[in-house]
Amino acid sequence: MPRGSQHELTGRLDRDGHGFILRPDGGGQWRLDTGFLAGWKASGLVGRNVRVLGTRDAFNVLAVSRIEPSGW
Repeated sequence: MPRGSQHELTGRLDRDGHGFILRPDGGGQWRLDTGFLAGWKASGLVGRNVRVLGTRDAFNVLAVSRIEPSGW
């Protein structure tokens, strides 16, 4: 996947010592660059299934433009 490509993913949102991690339904993981506002919202969604829209920023980093509970 090229850098700058748009993605819409669903999976479980987790947190580690470096920030937020999305574990997609199909396997693997993405580190999330949430910024301030999305990060504030993401804090309340840790441990839940979410839908994330964003742009690939590095090998496994997604710059989040939107995050919400899955199924909305």
